[in-house]
Amino acid sequence: SATPGKKPLRSRQEAETILRRALLELKQEVKSLKKPPKDATEIVTATSKKFQELCRKSSECESAKKGGAMCGDLGWLTPEELAGMGGSFKEVMEVLMPGQFSDIAHSDQGLHLAQRVA
Repeated sequence: SATPGKKPLRSRQEAETILRRALLELKQEVKSLKKPPKDATEIVTATSKKFQELCRKSSECESAKKGGAMCGDLGWLTPEELAGMGGSFKEVMEVLMPGQFSDIAHSDQGLHLAQRVA
């Protein structure tokens, strides 16, 4: 996603292609584990480094500039904050189970790929 008030660096189609590729890489990361994760915490732990790497490389969002484990982290969002994002963001996020990655979510700031961590 882009920073509010800033012109996006890529087209919507380019952004969707990047996010689809990132989602595939994250799913492959889970499949490559020596043993299947037994719960959401193990999925998040196993994929967080890859998620942060993809976020740094691909995102235009201010959250991607955060250091370390906070890279790409939107933090805890209330139902009101989710709704305030606009687009399909709230609807896509509300149905996620802990550990699950979203499909591409649209907001007023652009396109997003998210993982529910708890």
